[in-house]
Amino acid sequence: MNKYQCPQCGAASSMKVSATHYHCIYCDSDFEVKADAGDLINDILKKQTANYTSTPYQTNPSANYPNYDELSRKRKTAVMTGMLAGIVMVAGVAGFVFFKAKNTTGNSLGGDRNWSAATITSYHLFNGSKGPVAWVLSEQSGFSLDSERYTMQIFDPIKNSAKKEFLFVPDVTWHDGFSSGDFIGDFYAQGDTCWQANKRDGLIARDIYSGNVLVDANQMKKNYPQFAAGITQVSSYYNNRYFEVNTADGFDFVFLPSLKKVYSKSEWDKANDERKVMHNFFTLSESSRPALYISKEKSYALDPTSMLFANEVDGYGSLAGMPDYMRADVKEFKNIPDKVFFNGTLLSANDARAVIAYKESNAQQSALHIVCYDNSGKQLWDLGGSSLKPFSDEYGANNNALQLVEGKNNIVIYMTAGNRNAIGVNVATGKISWSYERPDQTF
Repeated sequence: MNKYQCPQCGAASSMKVSATHYHCIYCDSDFEVKADAGDLINDILKKQTANYTSTPYQTNPSANYPNYDELSRKRKTAVMTGMLAGIVMVAGVAGFVFFKAKNTTGNSLGGDRNWSAATITSYHLFNGSKGPVAWVLSEQSGFSLDSERYTMQIFDPIKNSAKKEFLFVPDVTWHDGFSSGDFIGDFYAQGDTCWQANKRDGLIARDIYSGNVLVDANQMKKNYPQFAAGITQVSSYYNNRYFEVNTADGFDFVFLPSLKKVYSKSEWDKANDERKVMHNFFTLSESSRPALYISKEKSYALDPTSMLFANEVDGYGSLAGMPDYMRADVKEFKNIPDKVFFNGTLLSANDARAVIAYKESNAQQSALHIVCYDNSGKQLWDLGGSSLKPFSDEYGANNNALQLVEGKNNIVIYMTAGNRNAIGVNVATGKISWSYERPDQTF
């Protein structure tokens, strides 16, 4: 290992990465040594590093060097004097050592040594009018700069091709990076639009295919005077069909993007109470042998909510087993007979159908299935075997990572974590129309 002084942190151990470039193993900085000055600097620093041992690198220097504190006290004056003398000597004789900091804005995930390897912080698949599209939001730390970088990559999972890459927000400080939820927040898909909710902007709209902002925070205030004081909190309901919005002046509203309307919370609650219609609900029980129940209930037209709870449905047995107050609104109640959904997850449900992921048994290597039932209890299709290999290993370890995105004729099923693989399924037939296995590369 070459003993060149890092001009960023002062450490004296570095790795040679090219003829004149070195990498500090303490602060991960890159610096360059002029070729004609290298030998002279090396001679100076050899004397300063005589007390260092060759123990493996650790974050805490005192863990590497048991006498670190004592050595530091004794060496501090000598090291600083030697450094200054060395710098003056080198500058006067042959050149200088300088730190080279590149703040690259193009293709930051492509290997710039001044930024750490990209870490995926958010992964979403959307299913719009032009087909599926994926968003990969990655985070990088600057080695030399007090900065964090967030880069968005948008790609086509069917063609496995990149569509766009851009800085999602301007670079922020490390400190601000710890609170990325304040400026990144949550994403909610609705058609070809992704609504982004965070503390800084409140609620803004982006195009899912380009990532471009369609409606920014100022436009929201202009279009909807109710939000003029600023939005402080947003919650999504009913498959992202509407948002509950809290404003800085203490008011609560309900926002329906599809209708471009805002209601006060009291107006919304009153409208819900006055309009109840029949809905079909699917409930997957929480037990050692999970069962699927289908109920027909009278519920809110604008915000349908089942009266049944997953931890209670097994105990009812039938409609007659329910309390009287529930039977006033629950008109039908049945389960799928002779079917156990081990380790099951209700991926999606609406009035017409439900899609469930489950294992054949509780055994660790049990086969994964994704099955669809209509509201009469009829099985429409069942996916299993090798077609679900991209998900089998990940599902048992993290069931919540398996997500489903609705579309007009197709649904997209994908993993938000782990291997992040995806498939497109014809919702009528259950046939897989495309599959995406994420390469261990850029995305």
